[in-house]
Amino acid sequence: MHQSMSQMLRCLVVLKDFDEAFMEPEDLDFGREDFWVHVIALLMRLMTKVTVKLIGDAIGSFVTVDGEEDGLRDTFMCIKVSINLTKPIRSRIVLSLEDVDVEGRVGSLALLWRMDEFVSVKSYSKNHIDVEIMFRVSITMVMREDFTEIFLSSEKEGGDDRSEARMSSFKDTCFACGLRDFGFRGPKFTWWNNKDEGQFFRCGLDRALANGGWCIRFPRAAVFNKALGSSDHLGIYMDFFYQKIVR
Repeated sequence: MHQSMSQMLRCLVVLKDFDEAFMEPEDLDFGREDFWVHVIALLMRLMTKVTVKLIGDAIGSFVTVDGEEDGLRDTFMCIKVSINLTKPIRSRIVLSLEDVDVEGRVGSLALLWRMDEFVSVKSYSKNHIDVEIMFRVSITMVMREDFTEIFLSSEKEGGDDRSEARMSSFKDTCFACGLRDFGFRGPKFTWWNNKDEGQFFRCGLDRALANGGWCIRFPRAAVFNKALGSSDHLGIYMDFFYQKIVR
């Protein structure tokens, strides 16, 4: 066997128990195998079940974790993943995450991505994460979010007037990114502040935005605002193939 040391280090040998009294060679399946993977040097606040699942699925197919009751250890995570051995095994997988710390009980921001695209973080704060993404090919994109901003003053009822500068900035950003508003079917206001009548106000903060490529791919898509239990936000439901029934 004429192989260099670097070539040999790329080889994978899979050994399995074989009982010739009860098995035939063709009974052995070498196409998929489970492996334990140690994840080290991870920030403590990122050692969560969500991160475990994300890392496991990036390597192969997440199976389980080893450790304490919640599956997490103090300094590392040990994840079992199922890997398809009939396909080339990636020698290196890098997942990046840019997070913004939580303050009190309010929510925090997190941005996760695979390194298939080049992502450069420009700036971040407790209210934003600004990144630049370089794509090799054109993409289709849709976002359904609470954008915490409105396009028009008519999308807010009660309370102080919304800043024209902030609304214009939001519209300019969407225009620069090639995103259009889908509109909606259902209630106009998607969030309210749960205050008494004198302080009560409500806004249309939740919406769906998409670029031209996505709109061409799903020309019949429609957005519906629907109630979600006791939440102070309405849910944003998207039907990709909506067909209006005319009676």
